[in-house]
Amino acid sequence: MQGSPAQPSNRPAAPANAAEAPSTQSLLIVEDEVDLAFGFRDALAHSGFRADVVHDGRAALDLLKSRPYDLVLLDLMLPGMKGLEVLKELRKFRSDTCVLILTALAGGEEAVIQAIEAGADDYLSKPCSPRELVARVEARFRRRALDAAPPAKLT
Repeated sequence: MQGSPAQPSNRPAAPANAAEAPSTQSLLIVEDEVDLAFGFRDALAHSGFRADVVHDGRAALDLLKSRPYDLVLLDLMLPGMKGLEVLKELRKFRSDTCVLILTALAGGEEAVIQAIEAGADDYLSKPCSPRELVARVEARFRRRALDAAPPAKLT
């Protein structure tokens, strides 16, 4: 891993799709499989998103304490600190960060329920399609924009 544990990895970013406006949302990818993490980041970059990447739970929590992220893609099986513990700690100091769990952990329905009860907003099993991942991220930001918009006035 490049940089200190509390710094995001800085492998060169894939160019964002020129047709897309630059994203103002901040994303953090927490995934210990390096190639998979950068594959997720590159898929998001092609849709106009920028994301930082870290590879262990402790580094993720340190980074989340130092700056806010709008959305976190969080693996459950991580070195340093398990993803579920990162999620529980995150919810103690930041309740507005959207967390999408990405995991190959075969826990079935119980694992999904446990993650959602701990504060996850969505859950996606790996391997997953990059298109589905991007679609879920876009849906979360659409919902956030709708929730933040003033209510429409009926005339």
